[in-house]
Amino acid sequence: MDQPIVCTALARWPSGRTRLALGGTGATPILAMDGPESEGVQTAAQSAYAQAGDEWASAEYRRDIAGVLAQRCLASLDQGALD
Repeated sequence: MDQPIVCTALARWPSGRTRLALGGTGATPILAMDGPESEGVQTAAQSAYAQAGDEWASAEYRRDIAGVLAQRCLASLDQGALD
């Protein structure tokens, strides 16, 4: 029954193309970034949730947490590439 306040998913192809999707507000996840490289994922996440406030969380909270989670996803992908 619980719903996430913020959730992130990040994919990176061998070419370096990166796609960031965010969920936790609205009816469907949103595509926050789809670009040729992973640089800027934190900024993209924060920009996508700049106005995402509702009764469960403020826009400021979602913006900050989305940026942190996007960076964690990227770090996880980078760590996996090193293993």
